[in-house]
Amino acid sequence: MKTSILFFVKKVTGKIDHLKGKIRAKAGNFSFSKLVWDYPILFLGIFWTIYFLLDLMITTWVLDLSIDDFLIPIFHWLGGFFTMVVYIGFVLPLFFKQKRRILALNILAISAAGFIMLKFGLTEAFKAIERISIAFIVYESLRLFQYLFVTGLYWKMIQDLEVQKQNLKLKFEMEILELERRAMKMSPHFFLNTLTISIHEATRAIPEFWDIYGDLLKLIRYSFKDYKASNSLQHEVSAVACFFRCQSKRFEKMAVDFQCSVPREIAKTLPFPKLCLLTAIENLFFYGVYEDPESPALVSIDLNTVNPKVPFLSFKISNKIDASKSEQGHGFGLNALKNIMKSQFGKNFEMKIEEKDLHYSLQMTVCYANSTYPEDRTCG
Repeated sequence: MKTSILFFVKKVTGKIDHLKGKIRAKAGNFSFSKLVWDYPILFLGIFWTIYFLLDLMITTWVLDLSIDDFLIPIFHWLGGFFTMVVYIGFVLPLFFKQKRRILALNILAISAAGFIMLKFGLTEAFKAIERISIAFIVYESLRLFQYLFVTGLYWKMIQDLEVQKQNLKLKFEMEILELERRAMKMSPHFFLNTLTISIHEATRAIPEFWDIYGDLLKLIRYSFKDYKASNSLQHEVSAVACFFRCQSKRFEKMAVDFQCSVPREIAKTLPFPKLCLLTAIENLFFYGVYEDPESPALVSIDLNTVNPKVPFLSFKISNKIDASKSEQGHGFGLNALKNIMKSQFGKNFEMKIEEKDLHYSLQMTVCYANSTYPEDRTCG
């Protein structure tokens, strides 16, 4: 048994914000990932300063050691920072990205030698040491290796974030391209006007022609309706009725128990995104059994108005799954329905889908608390 329950607690701010939120830790207008991406040297300086201050605190307070001259740790702080800038700005990019390894190693050697000589000159000036030694060179080389290690980890983090950023950008561009492809179609005005004229001409010769194709024309006109236009629950219910009348002409043995208890006048005042009920009902005819009189499919739309101030919509579909249809859907229609409904109704929308053996059921509820037409929430 597979059960999926969806309960949406808050409105979605948009798909793109959802993708960005996966890697961005935002606080107001500040963004950690933006600091790392756009100002890596600044971030490195902040990190190195914090490390330097913590090192001083541990040395003086925790270990209770004295520092004879603060110029030495200050040199470690400034020299270490500029050394890491050389690493992240020249050495690592040249070595790993541009594959100019000899040049990178030369810059690494020159910067290391410069750091060691400056450190020796500073310590000699304060009479800390009298001559340079192998131990001094090894010790300072280990210090430089520490700088390189820290910088390497930071540089790797930046590269990983950059890969994620490029992947998100590519995914976003692919989704935009998919939407643009879906939007490539002929003008609905041309299509509807031509179809209306054709049906009108046919009705002159065959008066019954309108009874056959009138519902289809209404349904097509509704599907082409601008999603930004106001839409009520009554519009959707009327479209569902047209859809079933069209299907009854198409399938003479159709066995679908369609139950609709929706007060017309109240439904006119309630907002509802277009095609959301129809999308779920269409799946019944795509993947379900709808011509078995011994086990008819059920489609129920009920608007409970016991409390007139808080109408409660209940929508149910129950049907057998057609096992002969090997190709199953990819969930694009239902996913679109979920996104639109949760954007429209937020926490007042709940959906439950169950599949057990060869039986499928969908239950969707909408509580119309604080949501009546014509508020600006009527568009899917």
